[in-house]
Amino acid sequence: MDFPLAAKTAAVRKYRTPMSTAALTRDEIDDAACWLVAARLDGRSASACPLAPHLATEENGYTVQAAGHRILAEEGFGRLVGYKVGCTNQAVQDLLAVPGPAYGGILAADLHWGEAEIARGPLQRPGIECEIAFWINRPPEPAEAPYDRDSIRPCVAACSAAMEIVDNRYGDFRDVPFGLMIADDFFHSAAIVGSPVAAWQDLDLAALAGTTLVNGQAAGTGTGANVLGDPLEALAWLANRLISQDKTLQGGQVVLTGTMVDPVWLDADALQAAIEVEKLGKVTAYLT
Repeated sequence: MDFPLAAKTAAVRKYRTPMSTAALTRDEIDDAACWLVAARLDGRSASACPLAPHLATEENGYTVQAAGHRILAEEGFGRLVGYKVGCTNQAVQDLLAVPGPAYGGILAADLHWGEAEIARGPLQRPGIECEIAFWINRPPEPAEAPYDRDSIRPCVAACSAAMEIVDNRYGDFRDVPFGLMIADDFFHSAAIVGSPVAAWQDLDLAALAGTTLVNGQAAGTGTGANVLGDPLEALAWLANRLISQDKTLQGGQVVLTGTMVDPVWLDADALQAAIEVEKLGKVTAYLT
């Protein structure tokens, strides 16, 4: 892809330095965001970003992530319509060797309903995650923080089955700064959501079973308890994290809470992938 900002990313070569926890300058934020967006759209490894040493901290990562969202919106990907929460599953935290959850943004162009065709072209190592998504009906008020699984419930309008299309753009992610993966929306590529279920309040979300399927064959199973004990805990974590950054969830946004099942990486023979969540439904991706 001939990305319009690609020329600017050439200037980033000057930033090859040892790991730094210092706050980024405005130019560094813009340059890192431009480089990572261009790499994602061109199918290049994010770990090669020359500014990676400056993304050793979570806060620097989130600052660059927000700048990347602005760039993607300008490039036609639309507004921020929600968030994905990653590393809410202990197995995933162990796999990535990270200290806890992280979030990424979901833009309008990357949110699909029910079934979707997903182009392999720019993806480097695609995978799928089986998740429960929440639809927000009102912003969590900062004055009421910190939230937990009970106090966050009134902010939820509905929930649904959801698949996150993830992409390993990092190679050996154990050697990649946590902040760099955050800046790059933490593996996020796309989301496919099922019909919202408004009558969710009596569901035991921790007990709901989830299944991933590849080419019609079961590839993994798990329950909502794998998501911080209950998917509502992941939503509460996100609400608190955003409030700590002077942000908040907005009504109408969707939140994918993290995988109930170990991620399934898709090889070249995977033409169809699906996830199904008990009592919430099924969504499907067709790899093209």
